Amino acid sequence: MQTLTGGQAVVKALAAQGVKVVFGIPGVHNLDIYDALIDEPRIEHIVVRHEQAASFMADGYARATGNPGVLLLITGPGLTNALTGIGQAYSDSSPLLVISSQTESTLADKERGTLHELRDQLGVVRPVTLWNRRINRIADIAPSIAEAMDCLRRGRPRPIHLEIPTDVLEGTAPVQVPAPGTETAPAACLRPGPDPALVRRAAALLARATKPLIIAGGGCVSSDAGAALAAVSELLQAPIVLTANGKGCIADDHPLVLGNLSYDDALRTLLSECDGLLAVGTRFSAMNTRGFSWPVPRQLVHFDVDAAELSRNYPAAVAVPSDARLGLESLLTALGDLVTTPRAPRSEEVAAIRATVFPGDLTAGTWETRALAAIRAALGPNDILVNDMTMLSYAAQRYYPVLRPRTFMAPRGYGTLGFSYPAALGAQVGRPDARVLSISGDGGFLFTGVELCTAAQYNLPVVALIVNNGGYGVVKRNQMRRFNRSVDVDLHTPDYMKLAEAFGVAAERIAGVEDLPAALTRAFAARRPYVIEMPEPNQL
Repeated sequence: MQTLTGGQAVVKALAAQGVKVVFGIPGVHNLDIYDALIDEPRIEHIVVRHEQAASFMADGYARATGNPGVLLLITGPGLTNALTGIGQAYSDSSPLLVISSQTESTLADKERGTLHELRDQLGVVRPVTLWNRRINRIADIAPSIAEAMDCLRRGRPRPIHLEIPTDVLEGTAPVQVPAPGTETAPAACLRPGPDPALVRRAAALLARATKPLIIAGGGCVSSDAGAALAAVSELLQAPIVLTANGKGCIADDHPLVLGNLSYDDALRTLLSECDGLLAVGTRFSAMNTRGFSWPVPRQLVHFDVDAAELSRNYPAAVAVPSDARLGLESLLTALGDLVTTPRAPRSEEVAAIRATVFPGDLTAGTWETRALAAIRAALGPNDILVNDMTMLSYAAQRYYPVLRPRTFMAPRGYGTLGFSYPAALGAQVGRPDARVLSISGDGGFLFTGVELCTAAQYNLPVVALIVNNGGYGVVKRNQMRRFNRSVDVDLHTPDYMKLAEAFGVAAERIAGVEDLPAALTRAFAARRPYVIEMPEPNQL
């Protein structure tokens, strides 16, 4: 047992949990943590220019590595600045550990005018966290961090928040730091293994199906379920539909992968004919199902790590609370006893459906698919594409071929503008070996584009592709479609070449999609922060 300050206890506990990097901004209320970081060589700190970007960076780091992203924030404005990114991580089930300060214990929640005071800070954060708590004793800091990290690694990956009053951070006390691997998470946090009886029922339903279908979501990525998913699909000869967050859990070029068909009549036909649907690691969100308009069959088998998601949006004939990989592995074993003769191959059927939905040659399609073809050619299978809420990114969710897990990111659900660039920086920190490309519109990039300064400070060689349409182009399209006029969507935008130069970042402006392949080659060869500005061909 060691005598430590509260700030030292935070840092010692993070290091014991194998945390290698944290994101944040030092402030008057968390200086004890930052002082302790100086003496901990195992942890790198990335200082950002705005806490919202810190939360996006931690999210990008978590998605790229599978390890929890860690945020250090001050109470009040530091935490509320980060709430948008924390909300995005909550929506997309991404594991973040958020450690914030709190005003002095005797003044917290008293509304007595303390600096950075936020009334009911825990209540403010509660809607976007798995759980959160105030730590009132130095001795509880390390065990709470160990419990949180255990939950993040072994449960549904959603943000957890711990707040620590300044007097607790400043004080000293004997501290016992739990050893790495110590299991402290409550049962409610753990990824459940499937109930064998439910698995047998699921296997019986699917084995009877003559036209089975599989829908795989983000849970298949977070649990590394790709191999088991492929094995079940091949045994049943069941085509696989991927949600946007499920892209990459199995390679898009697998002969039974249909891809992301969320908005296609072909999917409605498949669902209407399906007599056995297996959904794994997806919650059938309103976005994925076009407002719950999918004709999901009654013969639905639903596996999800979070029991609360089962039958929430569509009733399941068999609902199985289970980690995706563990559930699929158990299902494969049970099916092996029931499916004893090879099924007729459906790869040709899948190829025919894909041919009606996706262009056979991306380079011969729209400007978006031609840009995506250039991006796919520039990135290797293990390189990373990070998206924002912009037209090219929407096309990427449908058309971009993803070949490995954790190489494709998009801000689904919460749908936050400004996600892409800082998330890409976090991904680059976590995967320094990878090429990382960020796609943004000019409107979205300006939400967090100041983090060019962070990229320059740490020489993070992320390439930022800014597709410039002079404003909020997606919103303008919606205004024109609904009202045949628009307002406040045409923006004054900066000279991105001069902006990048001011931050010490390399940049070039290209004339159009035809110049993108060569520009990407130059950008990635530079191995430094780089901006490519490209005009959107279809400006309104």
